[in-house]
Amino acid sequence: FMSDQQPAEGPPLLPSQSLPLSPSLSPVSAPHTQPSSPTAAIPPTYRLRSSSLPRCFSTAPNVPVSPSSPSVSLRPPSPLLTSPVRRTTRERHGIPPTTALHLDGPTRSASSLVISAAVRSKSPPLYNETRVVLVIDYDSSNDWYKAFRGRVLDNGDHIRVEQTAWGLISLRADSVEGVELYLEPSLDPILGSSQKYSRTVRPDFVIIRNVVAGVHGVDFMNLLVGLKFGGVPTMNSLDSIMLCQNRAWVFAELQQIQRQLRPAGLFPLVHQKYFPNMSTSESAAHPFPACVVKSGNCHAGYGKMLFREGQHELYQDFRSVLHLNNVSFTVEPFVPNREYDLRLQCIGEHMRAYKRMNRAGNWKGNEGECDFEDVELTPLHRLWLGECKKMFGGLDIFSLDAIHTTDGQEVILELNDTATGFCAHHNREDMDLVVQLALDKLNVLYPARCSPSQERVPYMTREFSPPSPVPSLSREFSP
Repeated sequence: FMSDQQPAEGPPLLPSQSLPLSPSLSPVSAPHTQPSSPTAAIPPTYRLRSSSLPRCFSTAPNVPVSPSSPSVSLRPPSPLLTSPVRRTTRERHGIPPTTALHLDGPTRSASSLVISAAVRSKSPPLYNETRVVLVIDYDSSNDWYKAFRGRVLDNGDHIRVEQTAWGLISLRADSVEGVELYLEPSLDPILGSSQKYSRTVRPDFVIIRNVVAGVHGVDFMNLLVGLKFGGVPTMNSLDSIMLCQNRAWVFAELQQIQRQLRPAGLFPLVHQKYFPNMSTSESAAHPFPACVVKSGNCHAGYGKMLFREGQHELYQDFRSVLHLNNVSFTVEPFVPNREYDLRLQCIGEHMRAYKRMNRAGNWKGNEGECDFEDVELTPLHRLWLGECKKMFGGLDIFSLDAIHTTDGQEVILELNDTATGFCAHHNREDMDLVVQLALDKLNVLYPARCSPSQERVPYMTREFSPPSPVPSLSREFSP
């Protein structure tokens, strides 16, 4: 490279391709060189070390150069034969490579914090996670995918919704890893949803909108226990759903509210008798002139039968049917002068009241075609709902069924928990209330990483205040 003539091959070198000599040049003996005179000094020859040159240049192993020349000209190889230049972490983040290299002791530690903070400040922001919300609702007309669409938590996490029915769930719970659900395809999938596929999910939150036990021996209590075993938060709570499966247990809790509210007529609860099975001798008698018998823990009008005044023989025949099953049943008087059925509904802090009238005049107001109409929510109604909301540690979604008589009186019959039906006129609005209530609970479970007005930056980029030194004992200290 010290020759004055250019190599025979390749383009001429450019001035930008010349590198200054560095101290890494090592003197070597020049082969085949003879001094011109005995007194002339023999200039030593230097060989370039490959470690002192950038990787984009290639040099021959023994290339003699002269120390008198101000620079060494190197020809870069073809771009196709070289690898890209690697840059250090400090170079990528704009920090000089010599920072804190010659510092010792506390100065080096403090400089390391500064460098670490500078490197982290240019790192990409924290990624938002996706929270899986499982909605157990078999009714495909209730599109929970659409209800949650576009909703985001306060910390920026996104929401992924999965809707299914109890009968399509296979569960595996672990005390350490949590719960994992396998969801089978739905027979009537919602258009544009994932219900037509088999999928496996690990839910972060579950909204239960179907009853756990139904008719024909259908019972999904084991799945409910699996969710409890996996520690999955639900709405309503799993404890309240478990207790609400027993109608007599719920009525006993309503009796506690009736005893607490004074005067006695402030919480007008229907008079009811409970029989554990048909072996009780008192069950043979007709308890009321006109009564309604409710067998087991069914819902939606199943397991209920009306015996009007003078139908004692029919009541005895029904007792023979109850003998086939070892189930409990309750008997309550029938309210003859009813005007309409009253339902008081509560979703979170939102309360609503509406009446239901059966067009066919059926004594079961939820069978056949019905007309719904909103009614005024009185302070007494709010008192009832406020007291019932405290049951079983707190109810998020529930309704209270009552009867409004022709003389203006109201009688409370029963309480329905999370699987209560919504009014058709307010179904969309009620679903939005449930969605907002679920988001509020998720924001508590997964709080925001910082206040909404503060920019989301990594922790190490914030101002660092060193800890105060530990005070030492004074010399004058004497035990």
